[in-house]
Amino acid sequence: MDHFTLFRKLNVVLQSGKIPVIFVSDCLKPVWINPFACELLGLPADKAAETLLLEDLANAFMPSFPEQLLSQFKKQEEFSFEAVLQHTVFSFSGIPVFDDLNNFAGFGLIGKDISEIMQRDEQIMESNLELNEFFMQNVTPMCFTDLAGNFILANHAYGDLFELDCDELRGMNFIDVHCSSMTTEEQSVIRQEAARTLHAANQKHVHEIMLAKSSGEPVRLEVTRKLVKVRSKIVVSVYLNDISEKYESRQQITDQNNRLREFAFLTSHKLRQPLANILGLIDLVKTESDSGRNLTITMETMKLLTGQLDKVVAEMGQVLAELDVEIERGFLPEGAEQSKVETVWLVDDDQVIAYITERLFRNADPGVKVTSFLSSKMALEKLRIMPEIPDILLLDINMPGLNGWEFLDELRRMHKYVNVYMYTSSIDPEDVKRAHSYPMVREFLSKPIDLQAIRKILDVPVIRTQVS
Repeated sequence: MDHFTLFRKLNVVLQSGKIPVIFVSDCLKPVWINPFACELLGLPADKAAETLLLEDLANAFMPSFPEQLLSQFKKQEEFSFEAVLQHTVFSFSGIPVFDDLNNFAGFGLIGKDISEIMQRDEQIMESNLELNEFFMQNVTPMCFTDLAGNFILANHAYGDLFELDCDELRGMNFIDVHCSSMTTEEQSVIRQEAARTLHAANQKHVHEIMLAKSSGEPVRLEVTRKLVKVRSKIVVSVYLNDISEKYESRQQITDQNNRLREFAFLTSHKLRQPLANILGLIDLVKTESDSGRNLTITMETMKLLTGQLDKVVAEMGQVLAELDVEIERGFLPEGAEQSKVETVWLVDDDQVIAYITERLFRNADPGVKVTSFLSSKMALEKLRIMPEIPDILLLDINMPGLNGWEFLDELRRMHKYVNVYMYTSSIDPEDVKRAHSYPMVREFLSKPIDLQAIRKILDVPVIRTQVS
């Protein structure tokens, strides 16, 4: 049996099949072509293969049959190439054929229609490009790392968050990029958190972390890590959620709760002691009076008792004032800023007190500009017409024409937010309670105030805004 027997036996199948088959002899001459191959190559089906040369075959395959491929025929090894014939993509395998004496006889070129495979590959590639574009343009900061924490890919939102070039991150380690300024212990904690993702029973891990942008600005993040499989390789997907504002709000609520607990302690413990002393003294006076004995209460005793009560009331007022400031900051309009005190207005019809207070402010901080108004109406009118407002305003309650309460009501109607300190000789608890019903009132001060109180006022950051 000669070395063409294999193809001749397959002739019955290949004559009707849609598989192009061409046999090329060891002298590089096409010696057998099935009808389907002739159809694809534009050759007459009855044309004798013996009249064709390899160059004719190459010309028929052109431009899918490059010249360098001709050199493959001189080798006695299997090879492959792709060709587009009649708008159909075929993958050809060049299989060496040997005779019974194991002498090289030529090549059998067998083609396979791979158009659908190519089309499917193109669709997959397009889908991958779309997915990659979706990943890169997603507003959520995301990245992929290997199991050692080295960056594989990071999207634009990730780069924007940390002010980094996401292309330059590839190959760099997460710890080196984000944690280089941390201590060894802090880095160890982060490594332990990341390692939890790799645990078989816990492939998704969420935790909070504080990192810094390239500018040094801190950012509080909720980090979600999850193991995913990409092209048969296990990688770590990382999703970041900026919770800086949420964290600050949480802290504000915590601070406010602490203030409330402090206030509750003052009312339930500290306030009871001076009240119990006063009530005990009243009961003693009544008992002595009922028994016909006279009890003398000295001024020193009364001063001691009232001093204890006044101290606790002052502490309660301070706690409420600080709580009000924290609440105000939580509800400030957009654009509100906090800064150092630069301008102070004194609204008080008492010229002597106004002069003393003004001097104290200048002694505490020579850079502060202090303006006194003996008329509350004049101060209010200036607030109406001027675009800027003072950083803080000390307001007396009892003034002729327009008192302090009416002044505050007018500010509300004008939608002006002013950091007001009520500044009065009144010690009426109802006045203190009423003052704190106005959100803009930061503290209730009793005349005369001293240098220490003024320095305390100047130390508190100012909430500066145009509208309440």
